[in-house]
Amino acid sequence: MIKFKVWAVHFFAVSLALVGVGYASDFLSTGACEQQVARWIAQDVMLGYEFYVLPARAGDSAAIFKKVGARVLTFQPTQGRLVEFPWAEVGRGNFRYPFVVVVDWGYCHGPTSGQGGHRRFFCFFGYVINLGDRGAWIT
Repeated sequence: MIKFKVWAVHFFAVSLALVGVGYASDFLSTGACEQQVARWIAQDVMLGYEFYVLPARAGDSAAIFKKVGARVLTFQPTQGRLVEFPWAEVGRGNFRYPFVVVVDWGYCHGPTSGQGGHRRFFCFFGYVINLGDRGAWIT
């Protein structure tokens, strides 16, 4: 009975340490995840051309896109115009589980040509592996 208690305490301590290490890894890898999504949108989707960042997320999105050298324009809303095309956005990375970060993204080339979703990454202290996307919307 005592051996089982010792084993259970060790198992609990190792599990707790592993969870802590996982979230520390997430914290250190979040920037790399955000930049990988921003680089994908700027280079592969927008093909290196200029694009707008929506006013609601202009601060975070523009900063992340500029870190990867994207040509970002900030949209200044005027009366009657609520959005300008093409636009793109990338959100801040969120810790979902230990060693897993999720980044929200979206882009739109025109009123009926765009999509957005959530990209998941496995993270290990700055090294990130794309686990795939979950689509949230398509136009």
